[in-house]
This record gives sequence, structure tokens and C-alpha cells, in this order.
Amino acid sequence: MGILVFTSQVSPTFAQMLRNISGISLVTDWLSSTRTVDGVKNAAEHEYTPFTPVTWKLDQMQVTLSDVYLTSEMLIYKVLISDDNIENHMIQNPDGSQGLDQTAGQYNVQSIDFQGIEGSSSQEVIYDEKTRQPVLAVSYAVQLTSEEVQSFLNEKPESLRFKLFVHDDAESGTEKEYALQVPFHSSQWMEDKVIPVSQTVEIKDDPDIRSLVVENLRITPLNTYLELRLDNSDAFGLDLNLARNLEDQGLRLTDNNGKVYPLDTYRLKYQPTHHAFKPGLIELTFVSSPYFDPTVERLTFHLPGVEVSDWTESNSVSLSMGEELPKTFTFKDHVMQITEARYEDGFLKLHVVQPNDHKMRLRFDITSFMKQLAESPELTEEYYGEKLADRKDMLVPSAGVNEYDLSIMAPEQDHYDIRVKRDLDEVHLEKEVQMDIR
Repeated sequence: MGILVFTSQVSPTFAQMLRNISGISLVTDWLSSTRTVDGVKNAAEHEYTPFTPVTWKLDQMQVTLSDVYLTSEMLIYKVLISDDNIENHMIQNPDGSQGLDQTAGQYNVQSIDFQGIEGSSSQEVIYDEKTRQPVLAVSYAVQLTSEEVQSFLNEKPESLRFKLFVHDDAESGTEKEYALQVPFHSSQWMEDKVIPVSQTVEIKDDPDIRSLVVENLRITPLNTYLELRLDNSDAFGLDLNLARNLEDQGLRLTDNNGKVYPLDTYRLKYQPTHHAFKPGLIELTFVSSPYFDPTVERLTFHLPGVEVSDWTESNSVSLSMGEELPKTFTFKDHVMQITEARYEDGFLKLHVVQPNDHKMRLRFDITSFMKQLAESPELTEEYYGEKLADRKDMLVPSAGVNEYDLSIMAPEQDHYDIRVKRDLDEVHLEKEVQMDIR
């Protein structure tokens, strides 16, 4: 994650936060940009700061735990580490950013109070404004269940507990542990606002998907979350073209005052009752929230499109080498053709014609080979490593083109069962959903 540099007006509370970490005079651009995305800025500007940054001297290290927030389904926190080991292992990454070499020690801070169902972290090296010493900055986001959070709050805790694990450099292989905690006052905790939406978005002319359902809207003091699912979510996977949406902000929330809440990311939604993630149910995260703004009465969800993948459904095309071509087959009621087939250098090479009237993004693979791949680390390494550049098993539609060359990795044989599946196939929608929140 790069450093965003910007100038903005900040509240006295938030400005104080930027100076509230003792012992480290960090660049405020990093703190400002990170706190904008993860919602800390939004909460702090409304004087919701139920935490106190804490700094420790641990052996040769200085460690700060900051921006600790607990919502109904998430724990976020930041860790800032200054250590001689970091300075001794600095390198410049290919993109020009600063990083650590492979022999540097590893630092990991885990919550003791919560196990979490999944989590993410991002780290980068920044520099102390005064000393110019490198500081390792790590941002954590741990997904929780509402039941887990409520159980924790029922105990009326007075702190949030963590453990820092430090793996020394690769040569020594030793590990040290340090107990950390920050004050937490459950009486100050603000509960998320969950608003059932349950609005259906109809999809026309798709071979698989009849509709999408906009589910629960969750407004937290930090950010805003929205659930989106397919009507037949067990059979198909739901995704978004995240890069495109982040670039043009086509997928976003706006409120009745005209404020835009841009998309930050999305994830598969965990289902506690099923103890699993469901492929057709995703949770979208939007930057900031209207939690503290009483003038916001309505949100509009702008949805330009989604991506759909076969999860359990697929077609199989039987092909014998040497049989007369072209070979015609049907995929989801659309007629396609294989006009050329040969085996060469470890690949089944096909020339495929897809009609212009309904183009789909498709993946082709050999069923028997994919079973071998799942059981062989050597094949897996080859498939995703040295053969990756030569492998071309995705048919990606292109305007004005209906013929495509494919190279499908497989052993040479007389007969192939070729599996065809939709894979991140874009469905254009251009829909809006109105949601009352008061």
C-alpha cells in the first residue's frame, strides 16, 4: 500500500490523534491516509475515541499499539515498531518503495480476546520525522462474529489484550513473545446500526442469474458495509471488478446530501450458522459512514455490474484427437465450435469460436488433469510457476473478435474431457437501490 499525500481540514480531536503517539514522531500523511480508509478519521472527528495509544520499550524495540477499534463484527488496530533489526535489513523494492529483505525478523501482533474467523494485514516501512529512523507500520483488520463480540462485552472488560510475536532473523530462528494491552471501556462502545434491506435487483437475459438481493446494511462508527448475494448463491460465485470500480467509482454509495462513500474492498461473507463462507454472498466495504450525521436519511447504492463464476455447474466437451472438425458444442444454450485441435509442448491447443451475440468469459481445463493437480505439489508448482506464462486456458472476450486460441495444460492422450466454466464473467446492470436508514 502506497502513501497518500493530501491536505485537508481536520477537527481538533483528529489533529490531536496525529500527535498522540509518544516516542515516535511519525509522518502524519501515513496516519491521515490510513485512518481515512479504515474509518478511524471519521470516528475521531466525531469524538469517538474509546482507546488510548500505548507505547512500550521492549528490549531494543519501541512498540506502539494505536487506533484500536472494536465494532460489532470487526477488530482493527495498528502497530508501529522501531527496531535496530529493521534498519539493518532495509532494501528498495522494484517499485521504488522501501521494504525488508528476506532475512529480516518477522513481527506479528495477535488478539488474545478474539480468535477471529479471518483477517488481513498490510505493512510498510515509513520514517520517523525527527530521527529519520525506519519504522515498521502494520495495519490489522480481524473479522469477528456479532455473537463473539457480545460475549466479550458481557464480561465488562477494561482492556483489549494482544501478544507480540517476534521471530529473529532467519539464521537464529528464535522467537520471543510480549504481552500488550490497551485500555478499553465497554460503556463507551457504540453498537453498529444494522438495517435490513432485502431488495431484489432483477437481471435480464442472463443464462444463470435471475436476480441479486441487496441484504443487510451495516453502518458502523468507522465505515459502512452492505451485503449482496445471488438468488442461487450455492451454484455460482459472486465477485466484482474491484480494480475498475476503484478507478472510476462506478460502484459506490451516496447519501441524500450528495456525499459519496467510495468502495474500498469486498469479501466473501462468513455464515456462522453454516460455519463457512458462501461463494454467492459478499460484503462490500465503503469508506466512512453516516453514523454520526442525523441529516442523512437515505443512501443510494449504485451498482454498474457484477462478475459471476460457475461454482458447481459446468459443461464437459468430449474431444478425440483426430476426429473431424469443426466440433460443435452447446454451452448454456449458446452454440460454440472447436475448429482446430493439436497437442504441442505439454499443452492441448485449441482454436475456439464463440458467437458474437452473447460473449462470456470462460475457463477451459481437462477434468482428469485437474484431479492430478490437486494431489501433486510438483504439478501444482509447474502449473502456477514455470508453465504459467505459456498457459492460456481463459477465453477473455474482446470487442469485434469471436475466434480465440487456447493452450490448456495436460498430458498427451487420445481423448480429452474438456470442462468449460464461466469465470469472473461480467454482468452489466447499471442499477440503483434506495435505502432508508432512519
